[in-house]
Amino acid sequence: MQTRIMKAVWVGLALAAVAVAGCAEVTDDGSMEEGMPAAGTRPPALSSDGAGDQTVDKIESALRLTQLSDGFESNRGNWFFDGVGNNSTAHFFENSALARTGTYSAFLWTRGNAWRSVGRQVTITGWTNANRGTCSLGFYLRSDIDFGADVNIEVIDPVTWTYVALYKTSVFGHHAYEFQSTPSWSASRNQVFVRVAAGAGLRTAVNKREERLFVDDMVMSCVFN
Repeated sequence: MQTRIMKAVWVGLALAAVAVAGCAEVTDDGSMEEGMPAAGTRPPALSSDGAGDQTVDKIESALRLTQLSDGFESNRGNWFFDGVGNNSTAHFFENSALARTGTYSAFLWTRGNAWRSVGRQVTITGWTNANRGTCSLGFYLRSDIDFGADVNIEVIDPVTWTYVALYKTSVFGHHAYEFQSTPSWSASRNQVFVRVAAGAGLRTAVNKREERLFVDDMVMSCVFN
């Protein structure tokens, strides 16, 4: 029990430190049902899902901390855009004024009951069947319109295409980037598909409004015995 509490504390501290420090330690290289991600188009198998990634390992009180960061700067081919609805679009912006760091950010735009997402497959460094670790996933998010966007931060098992973790939130407009993250989770295999999805189509009550979301600087932190 004490070990599980320690793991949760270290994951929380790791994400808090990244949120405050701005990822200084790590360089970057339709509706949904509960428990089942929206189908859309399944992402293609990736032969090298970690190209361009860098991780940082630390040893703290006999626990190993691994952090992975991706800010879209040099490995955008690892990312996959998906979604449902004609009134929607998703793509990368090459504009340092729109990005939190660097030059690139991802942009999701929807109207009505559409939704769009940006995601990628991640290999969990340090994972073994005997030591699955405790992880958390976060992204920096912002919007430039008043309401902002309905948002899901999702961790998906790429084999069963079911949620490992799901965090639902709303991002309101005209603010700086905010760091939002999932609760802690453990994966049943060493790879997960992670993504951010936005749009009223994610919710049961559909509003016909426009939604706009900018995404940057993914951070995934895991703690192992």
